[in-house]
Amino acid sequence: MKIYQLFRKLIHSYFYEIRLQNKLLLAFLSMSLLLLGIFSSVIISHVSSFAENQLLQSATETFQQTTASLENTFYSYEQISTGLANSYLFDDLMKQDMNQYTPGEITVIRQNFERSVFASVQNHLNSTSYEVDVKIFFNDDFHYFNNRTRYFSLENYLSAPWASSITQQYSKSRRGFYILPEDLLTEVEPGNFSMARVVVDKKYYPHILALLRIDMPRKYLDQMITSTVFDNTLSAVINQDLNVLACSNTTLNSLLPDLISNYDLWKLPTKTWNEITLGHEKYLLRIVTIPHYKLMHFSLVPQKSLYSDLYRIRSFLLLSVFLTLLLCIPLASLLSHSLVIRLQQVVNVMQQVKTGNPVPFQENIPHGSDEIGNLISSYNHMVEQMQLLMQQEYEYGTEIKNAELKALQAQVNPHFLYNTLDMIYWFAKENMVNEIETSVRSLSTFYRIGLSSGKEIITLRDELSQSKAYMAIWNLRLQDAIIYECKVDDTLLDCLIIKTTLQPIIENAVSHGIREKDIPTGRISINVWADFDDLLITIEDDGVGIDSETLTKLNTDVLIRESVGHGYGVHNVQSRLQLYYGSAYGLKFSSTIGKGTCVTIRIPKKTTE
Repeated sequence: MKIYQLFRKLIHSYFYEIRLQNKLLLAFLSMSLLLLGIFSSVIISHVSSFAENQLLQSATETFQQTTASLENTFYSYEQISTGLANSYLFDDLMKQDMNQYTPGEITVIRQNFERSVFASVQNHLNSTSYEVDVKIFFNDDFHYFNNRTRYFSLENYLSAPWASSITQQYSKSRRGFYILPEDLLTEVEPGNFSMARVVVDKKYYPHILALLRIDMPRKYLDQMITSTVFDNTLSAVINQDLNVLACSNTTLNSLLPDLISNYDLWKLPTKTWNEITLGHEKYLLRIVTIPHYKLMHFSLVPQKSLYSDLYRIRSFLLLSVFLTLLLCIPLASLLSHSLVIRLQQVVNVMQQVKTGNPVPFQENIPHGSDEIGNLISSYNHMVEQMQLLMQQEYEYGTEIKNAELKALQAQVNPHFLYNTLDMIYWFAKENMVNEIETSVRSLSTFYRIGLSSGKEIITLRDELSQSKAYMAIWNLRLQDAIIYECKVDDTLLDCLIIKTTLQPIIENAVSHGIREKDIPTGRISINVWADFDDLLITIEDDGVGIDSETLTKLNTDVLIRESVGHGYGVHNVQSRLQLYYGSAYGLKFSSTIGKGTCVTIRIPKKTTE
């Protein structure tokens, strides 16, 4: 019931109480908001869908290119090994009776064999940046080459997992080329994978003459599959036994065991991106098989990696809509104003009549020739002379305000300047030449640096010089009642700072700190040091201190903005520092009642603007 009454009240207010211009403005804005909402929803939906499809298409193309590169790599090694296996080098070598050769002749035979067999392999391997190792495991009938560096006895390795797997598969399928995962290479250093070729007797294929094995670092394959469109993408190559041959080095590697154990990868669709869930997180999985080598290449992409780009696009579109809406506000206001300006002008003028202060209609508003136009013309004729007098009075008041504003803008520390000149006058009367020289030089330095040829940024050296001149004038007035100290590393003097940063704080330290003590004497210390990329400046005094409530307001900028107690000058410093350097920089107050106050200034450490 209350909601219904409130709704009726709002409707009544809209139709009978709100000004006509505001009604039109609300109507225009409501219509603009509705149209922008519909337009932005459609655009965001279409753009998001298009961007998602483009990103997935780009990822798919990259994935397919990587798969093709893998397959070409394996195919090139297979072709090389096939060419060697089908040649008659092994047959000819095995048929020779080595007992009839001298050791020197056997060496020549071995060298000729190496040039024939390894030249083509090594030429291809030299195109990579990785170290590879080529080994041949001969049947024991050929034991002369068994030097255990490149040539080995096959019988000694038949029980090894990799050799056993090859011989068993060859006996079933007669396949000659095999890609061996790291898990089968027990005698090879970790981090390697191998490709092997069975070399058989051309006259009796079941008879294996030798096994040719190429060992290379697994990172060769790892880097081949690392290229992706999205960040933090897991790519891997596995065989039909789910052994991992290669895996991209990402933070998602820990998900590989869960992925293999929780999903039958060999049965998932291979022509689309599959949505899966691992550890309460959603991922997109793309799979492609390499049937000839019984391998699978897959890529796992976190959905948030995909949608992070979409979120940025969506945020940009929403920001554009918001900015457009903001632009609609003045446009709608201008349009509504143009529609009701004459009526509004009549109402405003009549309101002035009720107060006994009639004003004419503005001449720049079209009066027209209708009834409202005639009324406006008659009224203007009646109050024409009064309007002239009021306009003159207004212009006179405006001139006074402009003059006052210029006077305020031209006024720089008037009390300080007056007191200083008055002090110099008394020094002159007392014929105190040294004091006059010191005060005039200090005052000149103070205002010379304060003006700085119109520059807003000066060096720390100049800022400290101005502060020193300012304190010198104070001590002339107070008869050296304040000890002024300044400690700064010479390497920091060329750092830049906004001019007249220290003087307002020092003025507060003197006026509201030291001079309010029972015995108005004290100490002001300035310390400057570097804090990584920032510059810290502290101004400490041993004055009366600041109570905790006031201190809290100072540190939250409340009291500074209220411009009471500790003055507009400090607020000016805080505002200029944060406006120029950012909200992370500015003033920080700490104080203890009866012991004094410390103001810390933090600014970036820069020597160039």
